[in-house]
Amino acid sequence: MGTPDDVWPYGAIARRLVCRAGHAIASFQTHDLEDACLHYYLVGGRLYELPRDGKLGPPRLERGRLVVPVERIAHAYVPSGPVSVLAFCYRCREVFAIRSVGRHRRFTTWNPVVEYELCFVAGKLRRIVPKQVESSDDVRKRLRGEGWTIVSRRHPKAVAHLRECARWEAPLPKRRYIRPKRGRWSRL
Repeated sequence: MGTPDDVWPYGAIARRLVCRAGHAIASFQTHDLEDACLHYYLVGGRLYELPRDGKLGPPRLERGRLVVPVERIAHAYVPSGPVSVLAFCYRCREVFAIRSVGRHRRFTTWNPVVEYELCFVAGKLRRIVPKQVESSDDVRKRLRGEGWTIVSRRHPKAVAHLRECARWEAPLPKRRYIRPKRGRWSRL
């Protein structure tokens, strides 16, 4: 199995591909197209493949940074048949759960799964069939059925997980220092 392709819906179709709470999903993944980590736009009921490379535009300086625009022209992609797309809703509240396995306790977090089947005929989207559209309550029921114990966001493992996520998502400090091979520390 290769690397999944990304499908980015836009326009009226994006408003139909939502989770149970009504949150729009920005991008989906699928193994039903090329399976080569390609990017596709779903606009007006048609798929467009975004090429990996593009024509470089003239570089310009903006706020002390060099910006090099890349022009990429998307080509129409003509699938026939069903294309299954899958995503997780990260705007819904994630569910925290713990399960005892032997002497150890396992911790997991889950977001609601959103899976649709897009039915194409000669490259034109004809039908959108929901396969699995979950809410946070559905995730809780599923995890309870699998033997997990649902815990709150205040549980020590959940708090540690949220702190770790916040640490990775924290912005870099404004002043950064480098250590030279010899001499003093200097500011970048």
